[in-house]
Amino acid sequence: MILSFLKRLARHLALWLLLGLVITGVWLERSVSARMQTLVFDAPATIRYAPLRVSAGSPVRQAQLRTELAALGYRSVATPTAPGTWSDDSPLTVWPRGAVEPVQISFGPRGITQITSASGKPADAVELEGQVLGRFYPQDDRVLAPTTLDALPPSLVQALLVVEDRRFFRHFGVDVLGILRAVLANVGAGRVVAGGSTLTQQLAKTWFVGSQRTVERKLRELAYALILELRFSKTEILQAYVNSVYLGQAGRYEIRGFGSAAEFYFGRPVSEIDVAESALLVGLLKGASYYNPWRHPERAKARRNLILEAMAQTGALESGRAQQAMRRPLGIKQQPELPEDVDLKRFIARGLRAELSPDALKAPGLVVESTIDPIS
Repeated sequence: MILSFLKRLARHLALWLLLGLVITGVWLERSVSARMQTLVFDAPATIRYAPLRVSAGSPVRQAQLRTELAALGYRSVATPTAPGTWSDDSPLTVWPRGAVEPVQISFGPRGITQITSASGKPADAVELEGQVLGRFYPQDDRVLAPTTLDALPPSLVQALLVVEDRRFFRHFGVDVLGILRAVLANVGAGRVVAGGSTLTQQLAKTWFVGSQRTVERKLRELAYALILELRFSKTEILQAYVNSVYLGQAGRYEIRGFGSAAEFYFGRPVSEIDVAESALLVGLLKGASYYNPWRHPERAKARRNLILEAMAQTGALESGRAQQAMRRPLGIKQQPELPEDVDLKRFIARGLRAELSPDALKAPGLVVESTIDPIS
């Protein structure tokens, strides 16, 4: 009699436990899906200065154009071979972003005298995009420049996977082999020198769990990581990670994602950074404050070179290119006081709220060009 009762009780408890797990799983799946929508698909409106359009006869001096190109993050090279590059020869040669070829600009005492295409044909004008003034986003404490995986240079993705999760495309959210390697490394060193968390676990910890070091938190992290892997593709998980990871601070503003970090540290779109710059940004994952390249340039350089060496050791980068990149300076721009002019941005944002609906403001790729002249 007692045995029969215990069997029935055990069955009921098992059913209730199963029901609880199903309900919890459904709730977790819905919360993860809702959150991932904002990480993968939302993009802020970008507010820019007015584009700079110059033509023959424009009273723009060569020094002014050099300053504008530097502010826009154009790379100074011997010979422009890609959009976003320029050379300061006579005539000045620049390859505008979005253009199919470079142009040559000649200057005289009163400004621009002639503009010609690379093939030598006269050109009417050259237009450079306006500098980013700010980004309009519901959460005003973040600076975001969302990017797609296709826009990331291969060197950045390779550096990220080499350092943070070499088996990302082979595990299911939790890398048992990685955990075992981390345990052995930590035991051998007598301290914590390596972690076993995957990129999926890091995403789960950042956005769903928090950073408290408890067993309960770790179990929740594992559960969220598994749900992420079940619900989303590797590409979607990686894209959410690269757009949301913390990479620095400017006042009360968080620099989130590699797109924002490329603009913040180098003043260029992430698609234009090279392997050394990619390694520097990935190095910030270990501690954006500790490896801040403005305050601690030697630390940042050492961390960058360690990543370049790891890339060479794993075959992700040729040894010669790695050695060449290690000798490079950090290449960061002058440290900004703030990532944007806050008061001016808010003034423009109020005008946008009055003119556009909330859905229109969140439309991916929305660019608002102000009438503020970049050269006055």
